[in-house]
Parts: sequence; C-alpha cells; structure tokens
Amino acid sequence: MSKKILSVLLTAVLLVATFCVVVPSASALTGTVYFQVPADWATDYTEVYCHYWGEDGITSPDWQSAAEVCTKVADGIYGYVLPEGNVTGLVFSVNNADKNQTADITNLDDAAGKIATIEGDTCTWVEPTTELGEVKPVETTEEPGEVTTTGSEISGTIYFEIPTDDWKNFETVYCHIWGADGELAGWQTEKEICTKVNDTLYSYEVPAGAWTNAIFSNDTGKQTGDTTLTADEMGKVMYYTGNKVENPVNGEMVDEAAWKDLETPASEPFGGTIYFEIPKDDWKNFETVYCHVWGTDGDLAGWQTEGEVCTKVNDNLYSFTIPEGNWTNAIFSNDTGKQTGDTTLTAAEMGKVMYYTGNKVENPVTGELVDEAAWKDYTEAPAESEAPASEPESKPEPEPEKSNNIALYIIICAAVVILIIIIIVVVAKKKKK
Repeated sequence: MSKKILSVLLTAVLLVATFCVVVPSASALTGTVYFQVPADWATDYTEVYCHYWGEDGITSPDWQSAAEVCTKVADGIYGYVLPEGNVTGLVFSVNNADKNQTADITNLDDAAGKIATIEGDTCTWVEPTTELGEVKPVETTEEPGEVTTTGSEISGTIYFEIPTDDWKNFETVYCHIWGADGELAGWQTEKEICTKVNDTLYSYEVPAGAWTNAIFSNDTGKQTGDTTLTADEMGKVMYYTGNKVENPVNGEMVDEAAWKDLETPASEPFGGTIYFEIPKDDWKNFETVYCHVWGTDGDLAGWQTEGEVCTKVNDNLYSFTIPEGNWTNAIFSNDTGKQTGDTTLTAAEMGKVMYYTGNKVENPVTGELVDEAAWKDYTEAPAESEAPASEPESKPEPEPEKSNNIALYIIICAAVVILIIIIIVVVAKKKKK
C-alpha cells in the first residue's frame, strides 16, 4: 500500500474518531437524594422541600408545594425521589419563619443515594452511615416535569369539644394531623398544643397541607379515634359520638369522634395589647400598620381607619391595644396592600406577638392567597438608650463688687491729667525764652 493511500486512510480514521467522541454532559442526576437540615437553621419548620430543574424540560412543580415535600427518614434527614431524566440542579428549603434555603446545588455527579450536607453555600454529598427510612415518591404523570400532588391542600381552624364526663384533670390538649404530606408534627409535641377558647372548647390552627386525618388527645392518655379531615371540616368542631372505635396502632378501643358546626362560644369579654412582628423581607416602604379586630360584637373599627392604627414599638415591632369585648379574630395590614390571613384571637393571645409562618392561606373575602400568621410569646424590646444626663448649668461668675472708692479713682486720674498739662505748658514757655 502506497504511503499516499495510507495517509488518506489515517486521516479518515481520525475524522471518524473525532465525530464519535462523546462530549461529557454537565452533572446530571435521577433517583433518590437525601438532605440533612443544617444545625444553624431555625427549627420552627414543619416541612422540607426539594425544588429541581434539568434537561428535556424537567422542572419542579410550584415552589414549596405539596409535590415538593420531602419524606423524613431519620432525625434531621429527609429524602426525595427525583423524576426520571437528567436533573441538573436542586434547592432544598424549609417553611420556617426565616425562610431558610440552600444555594443552587449543581454538583450532582454520583449524588444518588447520598446525603447533601451544607456548610455555608457549599454542598458535600456523603454516604449514609445508618439505615434510612423509606422515601415516598411523588406521583407524576407520563410527561416529564408535570407533577400530580398527592392530595389537595387545606388549611384553617378546627375545634374540639371537651367531653366533660370523660376528660378530667388534664392540663394540655393536643391535635395530631397527618396526610399525604406525612405528619404535621410529632405526637404530643409543642407544635400540637391547642388553644383554650373556654372550659369546654379548644382550637387548633391547621397550616396548608395535604391533610387527611386528625386526632385530639390530652396529657392523661385520653384521645379520639382517627377522624377524617377535609376542607369541609375547617371551622367545625370535633366531638365525641358516644361510640367506640378501634385504634389501628395498638388495637385498643378509643372514642369515636365526628364533626359539627361551631356554635359561637359564650366566652368572657377580654382585652389587652397584642403585637405584630414586621416581616422585613416582605413589608417594605410602608408608613402605617393597622390591626383589624372583630368578633361577636362586630368590627372593632372600620378597615384601615384611624381606630385601627398601630403604635410603633421599634423598627420590627408594632403594638395594638384592644378594649374589652367578645373578639374572635385579628388581621394586621399596612398601607401598601400587605396583610396577614384571618388569625384566631382569644384571651390567651393577649400580650403575644403575631408573626408570619411562611405559609399562604386563602383570603375568604377576595379568594386571593395571603400570608398565614400565628402567635408566639412576646420578648420585651430593649429599652431605648437614655439620653445622657445633662451637665448642670454653670452659674455665672459673680460680678466683682463695685468699689465704693470709684469717685476717688476718678479724682486722682483727673489730677494726674491736670498735672501733665501744667508740665507741658511750663516746658513750652521755657523754650520760647
């Protein structure tokens, strides 16, 4: 074979090899990933979310929607099953008041089955060192990127009527909620504590989620059976039917419960001061904060009228004093159109602070989504620094006493002047001679 032909063949082989080279793609991922919530994130969250994007049109459902909810698999560790395809980026977040979230995570090579640990904006993937719980995949349609949520989100206030013949000597009432999003909180933890409306009625604020069941219980071991929870039950009262049902967890017989409409409870009138913590990331360029309060006595004042203007405590906190009355709800708003959702108001909230939870609820008047609020204890704002004590006024120096010999001084001065004149005259006459 001639050198010329061999050269042509080698050139052809090189060209074919060039076109056959596979260009490596950017980091891509599919399968199950895990996330360890950083220790420095605020712990007042109820859900952890995984937001993702990728190639071939892969996109997450709505931000922090039910379809992005992760499954708790160990203390502080959550898992999420990504859709089939090449996911190229992730963000993990929680629904706490601080709205904590990671930076974009794009180092996804070999991340499947590993735990994302966060240090600042840096994500490191580590192998699990203990057995993790099962991760529930989100139900998806056949089209990549389209997600069907596992249940309709519901939220609102529910109530429980105390069975006075059966529930005695208890101190705390709890509400356990669960559904397609898992458990709202751990059994009889602080987040499940209900609010006392009166001696026979307690209330509980249910945040937005795909909830399906509820149980009320107390700290003496009494509880209802598993009771269906839907959007229709929001605003209603759970009560004992008098029947017994089997507890599916331990097989014991517990009291059956059902729902009925809420009758306006007869409560003692109350009043006091409440506070509102300004959500700095959301409320900007406002001048006035208002508090709208209402109940069985009607509205305390007209919407955003002078009677609703709040008092500024500091840049982050406003207060509002409520006169005695039969009040049931409150809304804080400002003059730029921002407002909280309808929030339950009882005597127990007097002296407390309303704050944003990070969730959205429907405005029953307009149907728009507004920010959900809840109550927390008030931490007294630091006292404004006292003005430095003013220096005592310096008293003017007393004027020296005028001498009684002023006249004598004048006479002496006049005599000296006359003497000088006489001397000048005498000297002048001598010069003429």
